[in-house]
Amino acid sequence: AEAAQGMELVSIASSDDVAVEVTVSKYDYNKLKEGQKAQITVANKTYEGTVGDISRVAQQNEKGAPIITCEVNIDNPDDDIFLGVEAKASILTGSEKNVLTVPGEAVNTGKDSTFCYVLEDGVVARRDITAGISSDTETEIQKGLKEGELVIPQLPEGMMEGSEAKSIPAED
Repeated sequence: AEAAQGMELVSIASSDDVAVEVTVSKYDYNKLKEGQKAQITVANKTYEGTVGDISRVAQQNEKGAPIITCEVNIDNPDDDIFLGVEAKASILTGSEKNVLTVPGEAVNTGKDSTFCYVLEDGVVARRDITAGISSDTETEIQKGLKEGELVIPQLPEGMMEGSEAKSIPAED
């Protein structure tokens, strides 16, 4: 075939310097900083990475919501990486050690406060809390709960603050 001016003839790709473009919602972009560590999963293999360029101009996703893009560089790419395929990236935006945590679903947000339900003297009680950083599964509790208190992750239907309840040990 004849080549026309501006037509692509050859594509050259290298797995020596690989990055993943990540989209971040408007709720999380303020947590991003260049140099943060990340884990990138490509085709069931996980790589360590580092946040590089962060776009300072929001774009809109397919639903019209504003998003920010950032580049996550794969620190040690190898020949198992397939260029141009989807990848999953998890960026570590913060960490704490030796802190009190509860399951994320136990944290409730009301009009005026953030709270958890606890079992206190056989009665469901609402406890205002101050939440810290959170992961996909857990939330740090900075104030409002003490270690050893029985937190109710989700109130069963029909149960509310002031309802009588008792704790039943989980089965192994």
